[in-house]
Amino acid sequence: CTMCARCIDVCPMKIDIPKLVFNARASWPREKRPKGILGSCDNHIKTGSAMGVPKDDFIFTVEDVAEEIRETQPEFKDLQVAVDKKGAYMVINQNSREPVTEPDELAPLWKILHKVEADWTYPSVMWAGENYCLFLADDEGWKYIIQEFVDHIDTNLGCKQVVNTE
Repeated sequence: CTMCARCIDVCPMKIDIPKLVFNARASWPREKRPKGILGSCDNHIKTGSAMGVPKDDFIFTVEDVAEEIRETQPEFKDLQVAVDKKGAYMVINQNSREPVTEPDELAPLWKILHKVEADWTYPSVMWAGENYCLFLADDEGWKYIIQEFVDHIDTNLGCKQVVNTE
């Protein structure tokens, strides 16, 4: 259960299944919750991404992929991909798996944003779109990730809109 709540819409009794799952998960001692989700939650708190990717590695990957696109695809020679662009209209975060295992999968979204001349940036703080602390039923971790993300956007970037591709 990813807590998306779509099941509530189709449940004939309108049972809040995600809330039941969340409460069941929260009833277990934290260290006995699913190890993969626990590790992803802890990584996100420590590094800003569930994959445990440090901010500098994320920025390097973004810059490297963008440069490759500019060099190999003439129609995107002016492609701009920014991290922490102050005053950008929107801030976007994506799944942290993409820069690690499939960095080329970042490019389709960039190309669309480039074609429509969107004013956007990635954040460098809590930059990953997923929040495994929610799936873990870790209220404090979940709150910490969101608060750091929001504070960075409000205090440092001043973006008007957040787009979470997750």
